[in-house]
Amino acid sequence: MLTSNPGVYLQPEFKGQIDLRRLTRIYQWIDPYLDENAVFDLQRENLFKMAQNPNKWLDNLPAAILNRVEVQGGWFGPSQDNLKQEAYKRLPQVFEVMESMIETNHRFEAYQTEVQAISQLGISFHGWLQLTPSTEIKPDGAEFMYIIPSKPLALQPSI
Repeated sequence: MLTSNPGVYLQPEFKGQIDLRRLTRIYQWIDPYLDENAVFDLQRENLFKMAQNPNKWLDNLPAAILNRVEVQGGWFGPSQDNLKQEAYKRLPQVFEVMESMIETNHRFEAYQTEVQAISQLGISFHGWLQLTPSTEIKPDGAEFMYIIPSKPLALQPSI
C-alpha cells in the first residue's frame, strides 16, 4: 500500500494531510530505528524519479488502491490524468488504513505481552482482571496501576 514510489505521499497535493512525520511512523513499523532524516533519504531518489516522470508511479499502483476499470474515462479508457486524480482522492484514505493496520498490530503485540506477563507471574486471567490500583493519592485523580514483580520477567518481543 506504500506504492512502488512512496514519495507520492509527499506530493504537494497532500500538504496538510500527509507529512514526513506520518510517513516516518509507517516506516518505523518496518524498521523502528528509522528517523525522519532516514526516511527522507529513502525517498530522495523517489522524489527525483517522480519529477522526471510524474505519472510512472500510476502504472504500478496495486489494485487495493486503484483499479483502472473503476476509473471513468474516454473511448480508450481513463487517461493518466483521470487515474492521477482518482489516486489523489484515494491515497489519503489508503494512508489512514495503513496507520490503522499498524495500530491494530501494536495492540495485538501489547495483548501478547500482557498474556506473557500473566503467565510468568502465575496469575489466572480472572485474577488479572480483578487487580485494582492502590489507594494512595495520585496526581489529578489518575488511575495508575504498577505491577512490580519480585524478579524481572522474560517477555519475548513479538515477531
